[in-house]
Amino acid sequence: MYSSAYVWAKVLSHMEERLGAVTVSAWFDDAEVVELNENNLILYSPSDFRREIIRRRCTDYIQDALKEVFNSDAKLMVFGDEELDAFKQKGKSVSSMDFNPQFTFDNFVVGPSNRFAHSAAIAVSKTPGQVYNPLFLYGPPGVGKTSISAAFVRLLTEAYPDKRILAIDADPAVGLSTALGVEVKETLDDIRKSIVASVEDGAPREAIELLSEARYRIFDTMVEQQRFSFLAIGRPETAGCYCKVNAYLKEVINLLANDFDYVVIDGEAGIEQINRRVMEKVTHLVLITDPSRKGTQVIDTIKRVADELVMYDRCGAIVNRVTDPALIPYIHINGTEILATIGSDPQHAANDIQGLSVFDLPEDAPVIRGAREALTKLEIL
Repeated sequence: MYSSAYVWAKVLSHMEERLGAVTVSAWFDDAEVVELNENNLILYSPSDFRREIIRRRCTDYIQDALKEVFNSDAKLMVFGDEELDAFKQKGKSVSSMDFNPQFTFDNFVVGPSNRFAHSAAIAVSKTPGQVYNPLFLYGPPGVGKTSISAAFVRLLTEAYPDKRILAIDADPAVGLSTALGVEVKETLDDIRKSIVASVEDGAPREAIELLSEARYRIFDTMVEQQRFSFLAIGRPETAGCYCKVNAYLKEVINLLANDFDYVVIDGEAGIEQINRRVMEKVTHLVLITDPSRKGTQVIDTIKRVADELVMYDRCGAIVNRVTDPALIPYIHINGTEILATIGSDPQHAANDIQGLSVFDLPEDAPVIRGAREALTKLEIL
């Protein structure tokens, strides 16, 4: 008879082949096997959101895998805290898994096919979803926020190939997708609009159903790349106010962000998203500007408002598109550390015109060098 640990590993491997390792890691990080035999698989997850994802999206995959092992139709149950307490009170043993004591991190053989799973397992056992998460980039229009955000994503994927990295495009123009070479088919705002349209058409019941389904559609909206995941916010509010709907979606984004080791958010130009508190708590707030007086004044304003409305651990600025290095000593931003200055980059501009991504730039490209310097000063690299 196979051990429970072996069977559960087979189930996870089965799902990774169909859903991808990043997706499986995101939804099963906090899942624990309560009972596993040829008749039942009982999982525990403390997250309401993840439990519903597992039930709605993953049941068929899990049952298919169990059928391969047991040649029978095992029943899947996913418990929350209340169900687990009731299960314990009935005298069931929660620690019924017959783990092999030889199966430890120290004895695990790491290879190309399991490096991500090994790293994710260690991260979950220590501080899941809490390190450098998220990093928010803000600044006035046209100063290169998107290019620097993309450079951050590239550098993180290169430095931490085993970590889970999420790039969120919070700019209506959805420019980060182009900079990263991602094709976006649906945004979070598309979900919001379908809910709003139902409300305007006088169909509250349908709107409630869509609101309940929104979290699953967000799961489908996320684009899974080989080294990172991508999510586009889409257009901001238009006519009318649907604050409750947007607040709901914002909370779902926060839930997703906690499932990743690094989250890079390319913020909308200006100060509006700071005022709306799109992200109320970040670890690193990076302000992007050009060397102009107007640009640095906007950064000063954003910093003052952020000090009142956003909780962050570190804040710094990057001065982009510096045409004359002799002017760098004269650039000053009140109360904000300058993390890096980046000169003009004709090759980056040429790549952008040709539709190439940031991954096509050479290691010594100015934007890559500047982004690396900034992440190093922030102690992320």
